[in-house]
Amino acid sequence: MGKFVKYGLIGVGVGAEFATKGLKLIEDKNIAKIVAVTSAHEHRVKAFAEKYGIEKWFTDYRKMLREDIDAVIISTPHYLHFPMTIDALEAGKHVLVDKPMAINLNQVDEMIRRAEKYGLKLGVIFQSRFDERVRKIKNAVDSGEFG
Repeated sequence: MGKFVKYGLIGVGVGAEFATKGLKLIEDKNIAKIVAVTSAHEHRVKAFAEKYGIEKWFTDYRKMLREDIDAVIISTPHYLHFPMTIDALEAGKHVLVDKPMAINLNQVDEMIRRAEKYGLKLGVIFQSRFDERVRKIKNAVDSGEFG
């Protein structure tokens, strides 16, 4: 079995809800868990952490990056993806970033270059697969309901 992955979550919006629900689906398999969350809005991050049973919360993502986490999920407005990804990579964290990855190709290229430089994984989240409506359709297709 692979290493247990401790995630930090940057952002508490709709994308963060999808990512959190997705990881909750496998939490009992002892594969991965969100152990910290951050948002600039204290009342929102506290409520999010409480709702999902996340141990630690922060209002400064850079402080969270100093925690004992393996990877971060970045679910923030698009213009923040690049600087937050670079900060996370420089802190030695693997990164999953919401789509779109960045606001231009130069930023994407630099994100990839940094991940390669530090030997870290960089991926893009396609969170729709955890949308309950999408899951119902997938289950119906898998069960043969649609032929």
